[in-house]
Amino acid sequence: MLIDVMFTFLSSLVTLFALRKLAHDYKWLDSPCSRKLHQGDIPLVGGVSVFAGVLVLTWVRPDMLAKQYQFICLALAFLAIGFFDDKYQLSAKFRLILMIALSYWIVVIEKVTLFYLGSLIGDGDTALTPTLAMLFTIAAIIASVTAFNMIDGLDGLLGVLSSVSLFSLFIVFHLAALESYALFCAGFIIAMLPYIACNVFSQQKHRVFMGDAGSALVGFTIVWLLLFATQPNRIVGSSNGVIKPVYVLWFIAIPLMDMVLVILKRAVRRQSLTCADRTHIHHLLLECGLSAKKVLLLLTGVSLCLAGVGLWCHFSATPQFVCLVVFVITFLFYSLANTTLEKHLSFRKAELGMV
Repeated sequence: MLIDVMFTFLSSLVTLFALRKLAHDYKWLDSPCSRKLHQGDIPLVGGVSVFAGVLVLTWVRPDMLAKQYQFICLALAFLAIGFFDDKYQLSAKFRLILMIALSYWIVVIEKVTLFYLGSLIGDGDTALTPTLAMLFTIAAIIASVTAFNMIDGLDGLLGVLSSVSLFSLFIVFHLAALESYALFCAGFIIAMLPYIACNVFSQQKHRVFMGDAGSALVGFTIVWLLLFATQPNRIVGSSNGVIKPVYVLWFIAIPLMDMVLVILKRAVRRQSLTCADRTHIHHLLLECGLSAKKVLLLLTGVSLCLAGVGLWCHFSATPQFVCLVVFVITFLFYSLANTTLEKHLSFRKAELGMV
Protein backbone atom coordinates (compact mmCIF):
# COMPACT_ATOMS: atom_id res chain seq x y z
CA MET A 1 0.00 0.00 0.00
CA LEU A 2 2.84 2.39 0.88
CA ILE A 3 4.49 1.80 -2.49
CA ASP A 4 1.19 2.44 -4.29
CA VAL A 5 0.72 5.73 -2.48
CA MET A 6 4.35 6.72 -3.15
CA PHE A 7 3.96 6.10 -6.90
CA THR A 8 0.72 8.10 -6.87
CA PHE A 9 2.35 11.07 -5.16
CA LEU A 10 5.44 11.06 -7.37
CA SER A 11 3.38 10.77 -10.56
CA SER A 12 1.26 13.74 -9.55
CA LEU A 13 4.29 15.77 -8.46
CA VAL A 14 6.34 15.13 -11.61
CA THR A 15 3.36 15.84 -13.87
CA LEU A 16 2.60 19.06 -12.00
CA PHE A 17 6.08 20.51 -12.40
CA ALA A 18 6.44 19.32 -16.00
CA LEU A 19 3.12 20.82 -17.08
CA ARG A 20 3.68 24.02 -15.11
CA LYS A 21 6.51 24.90 -17.48
CA LEU A 22 4.58 23.88 -20.60
CA ALA A 23 1.51 25.87 -19.53
CA HIS A 24 3.29 29.18 -20.10
CA ASP A 25 4.38 28.11 -23.59
CA TYR A 26 0.89 27.01 -24.63
CA LYS A 27 -1.02 29.78 -22.81
CA TRP A 28 -2.83 27.37 -20.51
CA LEU A 29 -3.11 30.07 -17.87
CA ASP A 30 -5.61 31.84 -15.66
CA SER A 31 -5.24 35.62 -15.95
CA PRO A 32 -6.49 38.15 -13.37
CA CYS A 33 -9.64 40.17 -14.08
CA SER A 34 -12.37 42.03 -12.18
CA ARG A 35 -13.61 38.73 -10.73
CA LYS A 36 -10.22 37.05 -10.34
CA LEU A 37 -7.93 39.08 -8.13
CA HIS A 38 -4.83 36.89 -8.07
CA GLN A 39 -1.49 38.28 -9.23
CA GLY A 40 -0.01 37.21 -12.54
CA ASP A 41 -0.86 34.38 -14.92
CA ILE A 42 -1.29 31.08 -13.08
CA PRO A 43 -0.93 27.65 -14.80
CA LEU A 44 -4.15 25.61 -14.87
CA VAL A 45 -2.47 22.22 -14.55
CA GLY A 46 -3.55 21.03 -11.11
CA GLY A 47 -6.40 18.87 -12.37
CA VAL A 48 -4.31 17.04 -14.96
CA SER A 49 -1.57 16.33 -12.41
CA VAL A 50 -4.14 14.85 -10.02
CA PHE A 51 -5.54 12.68 -12.80
CA ALA A 52 -2.03 11.47 -13.62
CA GLY A 53 -1.55 10.35 -10.03
CA VAL A 54 -4.93 8.63 -9.91
CA LEU A 55 -4.24 6.95 -13.26
CA VAL A 56 -1.03 5.45 -11.92
CA LEU A 57 -2.85 4.28 -8.78
CA THR A 58 -5.52 2.50 -10.84
CA TRP A 59 -2.80 1.00 -13.04
CA VAL A 60 -0.93 -0.59 -10.13
CA ARG A 61 -4.25 -1.60 -8.51
CA PRO A 62 -6.41 -2.65 -11.50
CA ASP A 63 -9.20 -4.25 -9.42
CA MET A 64 -9.58 -1.55 -6.81
CA LEU A 65 -13.08 -0.30 -7.77
CA ALA A 66 -16.17 -1.76 -9.36
CA LYS A 67 -16.36 -0.49 -12.96
CA GLN A 68 -12.85 0.89 -12.57
CA TYR A 69 -12.11 1.09 -16.30
CA GLN A 70 -15.40 2.89 -16.90
CA PHE A 71 -14.62 5.31 -14.09
CA ILE A 72 -11.25 6.22 -15.61
CA CYS A 73 -12.79 6.80 -19.05
CA LEU A 74 -15.60 8.94 -17.64
CA ALA A 75 -13.21 10.87 -15.37
CA LEU A 76 -11.05 11.59 -18.41
CA ALA A 77 -14.15 12.81 -20.28
CA PHE A 78 -15.10 15.22 -17.49
CA LEU A 79 -11.47 16.33 -17.25
CA ALA A 80 -11.47 17.01 -21.01
CA ILE A 81 -14.62 19.15 -20.77
CA GLY A 82 -12.94 21.23 -18.08
CA PHE A 83 -9.69 21.39 -20.02
CA PHE A 84 -11.36 22.79 -23.14
CA ASP A 85 -13.38 25.17 -20.99
CA ASP A 86 -10.16 26.45 -19.41
CA LYS A 87 -8.52 26.83 -22.80
CA TYR A 88 -11.36 28.07 -25.00
CA GLN A 89 -14.01 29.40 -22.57
CA LEU A 90 -16.89 27.15 -23.66
CA SER A 91 -20.38 28.55 -23.28
CA ALA A 92 -22.29 27.48 -20.17
CA LYS A 93 -25.04 25.96 -22.33
CA PHE A 94 -22.58 23.83 -24.31
CA ARG A 95 -20.86 22.65 -21.11
CA LEU A 96 -24.22 21.70 -19.65
CA ILE A 97 -25.17 19.72 -22.76
CA LEU A 98 -21.89 17.80 -22.60
CA MET A 99 -22.33 17.02 -18.90
CA ILE A 100 -25.93 15.90 -19.43
CA ALA A 101 -24.77 13.60 -22.23
CA LEU A 102 -22.08 12.04 -20.03
CA SER A 103 -24.50 11.70 -17.11
CA TYR A 104 -27.05 10.05 -19.41
CA TRP A 105 -24.35 7.60 -20.50
CA ILE A 106 -23.63 6.78 -16.85
CA VAL A 107 -27.30 6.02 -16.18
CA VAL A 108 -28.30 4.23 -19.39
CA ILE A 109 -25.10 2.46 -20.46
CA GLU A 110 -23.26 1.93 -17.17
CA LYS A 111 -26.48 1.37 -15.17
CA VAL A 112 -25.26 3.52 -12.29
CA THR A 113 -28.26 5.31 -10.81
CA LEU A 114 -29.40 7.04 -7.66
CA PHE A 115 -32.71 5.27 -7.04
CA TYR A 116 -32.54 4.57 -3.30
CA LEU A 117 -32.99 7.57 -1.00
CA GLY A 118 -33.13 5.73 2.32
CA SER A 119 -35.82 5.76 5.01
CA LEU A 120 -36.80 9.41 4.92
CA ILE A 121 -40.45 8.89 5.89
CA GLY A 122 -41.18 6.40 8.65
CA ASP A 123 -39.50 3.01 8.51
CA GLY A 124 -40.12 2.33 4.83
CA ASP A 125 -37.47 2.81 2.17
CA THR A 126 -37.90 5.51 -0.46
CA ALA A 127 -37.13 4.25 -3.96
CA LEU A 128 -37.51 6.23 -7.17
CA THR A 129 -39.07 5.03 -10.40
CA PRO A 130 -36.61 4.40 -13.27
CA THR A 131 -37.47 7.72 -14.93
CA LEU A 132 -37.16 9.71 -11.72
CA ALA A 133 -33.96 7.85 -10.84
CA MET A 134 -32.45 8.81 -14.19
CA LEU A 135 -33.36 12.49 -13.75
CA PHE A 136 -32.21 12.47 -10.13
CA THR A 137 -28.87 10.90 -11.03
CA ILE A 138 -28.20 13.35 -13.86
CA ALA A 139 -29.06 16.24 -11.54
CA ALA A 140 -26.81 14.85 -8.78
CA ILE A 141 -23.80 14.47 -11.10
CA ILE A 142 -24.17 17.96 -12.55
CA ALA A 143 -24.75 19.42 -9.08
CA SER A 144 -21.58 17.83 -7.70
CA VAL A 145 -19.42 19.01 -10.60
CA THR A 146 -20.94 22.50 -10.38
CA ALA A 147 -20.62 22.74 -6.60
CA PHE A 148 -16.92 21.91 -6.58
CA ASN A 149 -16.38 24.22 -9.55
CA MET A 150 -18.02 27.11 -7.70
CA ILE A 151 -16.02 26.59 -4.52
CA ASP A 152 -12.74 26.73 -6.47
CA GLY A 153 -12.11 30.43 -5.94
CA LEU A 154 -9.42 30.50 -3.28
CA ASP A 155 -5.90 29.07 -3.21
CA GLY A 156 -6.11 25.41 -2.17
CA LEU A 157 -9.79 25.53 -1.13
CA LEU A 158 -11.02 23.00 -3.69
CA GLY A 159 -8.27 20.55 -2.77
CA VAL A 160 -8.77 20.88 0.97
CA LEU A 161 -12.59 20.68 0.98
CA SER A 162 -12.62 17.74 -1.41
CA SER A 163 -10.01 16.07 0.82
CA VAL A 164 -12.44 16.42 3.73
CA SER A 165 -15.14 14.68 1.66
CA LEU A 166 -12.78 11.92 0.56
CA PHE A 167 -11.36 11.43 4.06
CA SER A 168 -14.89 11.02 5.40
CA LEU A 169 -15.52 8.36 2.76
CA PHE A 170 -12.18 6.77 3.62
CA ILE A 171 -13.34 6.33 7.22
CA VAL A 172 -16.67 4.85 6.13
CA PHE A 173 -15.08 2.41 3.67
CA HIS A 174 -12.27 1.44 6.06
CA LEU A 175 -14.60 0.64 8.95
CA ALA A 176 -16.82 -1.32 6.55
CA ALA A 177 -13.75 -3.43 5.64
CA LEU A 178 -13.80 -2.16 2.04
CA GLU A 179 -10.08 -1.52 1.97
CA SER A 180 -9.73 -1.12 -1.79
CA TYR A 181 -12.22 1.77 -1.80
CA ALA A 182 -10.54 3.27 1.27
CA LEU A 183 -7.20 3.05 -0.54
CA PHE A 184 -8.63 4.84 -3.57
CA CYS A 185 -9.92 7.70 -1.39
CA ALA A 186 -6.54 7.98 0.31
CA GLY A 187 -4.75 7.79 -3.04
CA PHE A 188 -6.85 10.59 -4.51
CA ILE A 189 -6.03 12.80 -1.53
CA ILE A 190 -2.33 11.96 -1.93
CA ALA A 191 -2.55 12.87 -5.62
CA MET A 192 -3.85 16.33 -4.64
CA LEU A 193 -1.08 17.03 -2.11
CA PRO A 194 1.41 18.54 -4.61
CA TYR A 195 -1.29 20.94 -5.85
CA ILE A 196 -2.33 21.86 -2.31
CA ALA A 197 1.29 22.40 -1.25
CA CYS A 198 1.97 24.68 -4.23
CA ASN A 199 -0.95 26.90 -3.27
CA VAL A 200 -0.90 26.88 0.51
CA PHE A 201 2.75 26.59 1.50
CA SER A 202 4.86 27.81 -1.43
CA GLN A 203 5.72 31.19 -2.92
CA GLN A 204 3.68 33.05 -5.53
CA LYS A 205 5.84 31.83 -8.43
CA HIS A 206 5.05 28.18 -7.63
CA ARG A 207 1.26 28.54 -7.58
CA VAL A 208 -0.94 26.43 -9.83
CA PHE A 209 -4.72 26.25 -10.15
CA MET A 210 -6.95 23.22 -10.55
CA GLY A 211 -8.94 24.95 -13.25
CA ASP A 212 -12.29 23.74 -14.51
CA ALA A 213 -10.55 20.51 -15.49
CA GLY A 214 -9.64 19.83 -11.88
CA SER A 215 -12.98 20.82 -10.39
CA ALA A 216 -14.82 18.64 -12.94
CA LEU A 217 -12.56 15.69 -12.10
CA VAL A 218 -13.03 16.17 -8.36
CA GLY A 219 -16.79 16.72 -8.55
CA PHE A 220 -17.32 13.66 -10.74
CA THR A 221 -15.06 11.43 -8.63
CA ILE A 222 -16.83 12.31 -5.40
CA VAL A 223 -20.34 11.82 -6.78
CA TRP A 224 -19.25 8.51 -8.38
CA LEU A 225 -17.98 7.26 -5.01
CA LEU A 226 -21.12 8.50 -3.26
CA LEU A 227 -23.33 6.66 -5.75
CA PHE A 228 -21.49 3.41 -5.10
CA ALA A 229 -21.40 3.95 -1.33
CA THR A 230 -25.08 4.78 -0.89
CA GLN A 231 -26.85 2.50 -3.38
CA PRO A 232 -27.64 -1.17 -2.63
CA ASN A 233 -25.64 -3.90 -4.36
CA ARG A 234 -23.16 -1.51 -5.98
CA ILE A 235 -20.20 -2.85 -4.02
CA VAL A 236 -19.65 -6.55 -3.37
CA GLY A 237 -20.61 -7.31 0.21
CA SER A 238 -22.79 -4.22 0.70
CA SER A 239 -26.28 -5.33 -0.30
CA ASN A 240 -27.81 -2.43 1.65
CA GLY A 241 -25.23 0.18 0.72
CA VAL A 242 -22.32 1.26 2.87
CA ILE A 243 -23.92 4.49 4.15
CA LYS A 244 -27.36 6.06 3.85
CA PRO A 245 -27.72 8.85 1.25
CA VAL A 246 -28.82 11.54 3.68
CA TYR A 247 -25.70 11.14 5.82
CA VAL A 248 -23.31 11.88 2.96
CA LEU A 249 -24.86 15.32 2.42
CA TRP A 250 -22.75 16.42 5.38
CA PHE A 251 -19.56 15.28 3.64
CA ILE A 252 -20.06 17.86 0.87
CA ALA A 253 -21.98 20.40 2.93
CA ILE A 254 -19.99 23.59 2.25
CA PRO A 255 -19.76 23.22 -1.57
CA LEU A 256 -23.38 22.07 -1.75
CA MET A 257 -24.82 24.83 0.45
CA ASP A 258 -22.74 27.51 -1.26
CA MET A 259 -23.89 26.39 -4.71
CA VAL A 260 -27.58 26.19 -3.80
CA LEU A 261 -27.61 29.57 -2.06
CA VAL A 262 -25.71 31.35 -4.85
CA ILE A 263 -28.10 29.95 -7.47
CA LEU A 264 -31.12 30.95 -5.37
CA LYS A 265 -29.77 34.50 -4.93
CA ARG A 266 -29.18 34.83 -8.66
CA ALA A 267 -32.68 33.55 -9.41
CA VAL A 268 -34.27 36.00 -6.96
CA ARG A 269 -32.27 38.86 -8.48
CA ARG A 270 -33.18 37.67 -11.98
CA GLN A 271 -29.55 37.27 -12.90
CA SER A 272 -28.12 34.60 -15.15
CA LEU A 273 -27.67 31.40 -13.14
CA THR A 274 -24.38 30.74 -14.93
CA CYS A 275 -22.94 34.25 -14.68
CA ALA A 276 -19.84 34.18 -12.47
CA ASP A 277 -19.69 36.68 -9.61
CA ARG A 278 -18.08 37.24 -6.21
CA THR A 279 -20.98 36.24 -3.94
CA HIS A 280 -19.55 32.89 -2.84
CA ILE A 281 -18.78 32.40 0.84
CA HIS A 282 -15.00 32.61 0.37
CA HIS A 283 -15.36 35.90 -1.54
CA LEU A 284 -17.52 37.41 1.21
CA LEU A 285 -15.08 36.37 3.93
CA LEU A 286 -12.19 37.89 1.98
CA GLU A 287 -14.12 41.15 1.66
CA CYS A 288 -14.53 41.14 5.44
CA GLY A 289 -10.78 41.59 5.68
CA LEU A 290 -9.73 38.03 6.44
CA SER A 291 -6.58 36.81 4.74
CA ALA A 292 -6.80 33.98 2.22
CA LYS A 293 -5.16 31.54 4.63
CA LYS A 294 -7.53 32.47 7.45
CA VAL A 295 -10.52 31.94 5.16
CA LEU A 296 -9.07 28.58 4.12
CA LEU A 297 -8.59 27.54 7.75
CA LEU A 298 -12.06 28.73 8.74
CA LEU A 299 -13.87 26.91 5.93
CA THR A 300 -11.76 23.81 6.47
CA GLY A 301 -12.67 23.77 10.15
CA VAL A 302 -16.37 24.22 9.43
CA SER A 303 -16.25 21.55 6.74
CA LEU A 304 -14.57 19.10 9.13
CA CYS A 305 -17.20 19.77 11.78
CA LEU A 306 -20.06 19.24 9.33
CA ALA A 307 -18.48 16.06 7.98
CA GLY A 308 -18.11 14.93 11.58
CA VAL A 309 -21.85 15.37 12.04
CA GLY A 310 -22.46 13.10 9.05
CA LEU A 311 -20.09 10.45 10.42
CA TRP A 312 -21.69 10.65 13.86
CA CYS A 313 -25.17 10.26 12.34
CA HIS A 314 -23.94 7.25 10.35
CA PHE A 315 -22.26 5.40 13.20
CA SER A 316 -25.00 6.22 15.73
CA ALA A 317 -27.74 5.27 13.24
CA THR A 318 -29.51 8.59 13.70
CA PRO A 319 -33.02 8.49 12.17
CA GLN A 320 -32.60 9.59 8.58
CA PHE A 321 -35.55 11.98 8.63
CA VAL A 322 -34.09 13.71 11.70
CA CYS A 323 -30.72 13.99 9.96
CA LEU A 324 -32.37 15.53 6.89
CA VAL A 325 -34.32 18.06 8.97
CA VAL A 326 -31.16 19.08 10.85
CA PHE A 327 -29.32 19.47 7.53
CA VAL A 328 -32.07 21.72 6.15
CA ILE A 329 -32.06 23.80 9.35
CA THR A 330 -28.27 24.11 9.10
CA PHE A 331 -28.64 25.30 5.51
CA LEU A 332 -31.22 27.91 6.60
CA PHE A 333 -28.86 29.23 9.29
CA TYR A 334 -26.03 29.28 6.75
CA SER A 335 -28.23 31.19 4.30
CA LEU A 336 -29.22 33.73 6.95
CA ALA A 337 -25.61 34.32 8.00
CA ASN A 338 -24.47 34.54 4.38
CA THR A 339 -27.11 37.02 3.25
CA THR A 340 -26.68 39.12 6.41
CA LEU A 341 -22.94 39.30 5.76
CA GLU A 342 -23.50 40.25 2.12
CA LYS A 343 -25.92 43.03 3.10
CA HIS A 344 -23.46 44.35 5.68
CA LEU A 345 -20.68 44.44 3.08
CA SER A 346 -22.94 46.18 0.55
CA PHE A 347 -23.92 48.77 3.16
CA ARG A 348 -20.28 49.37 4.05
CA LYS A 349 -19.36 49.79 0.38
CA ALA A 350 -22.20 52.30 -0.04
CA GLU A 351 -20.93 54.31 2.92
CA LEU A 352 -17.45 54.37 1.42
CA GLY A 353 -18.81 55.36 -1.97
CA MET A 354 -17.63 52.14 -3.61
CA VAL A 355 -20.97 51.32 -5.24
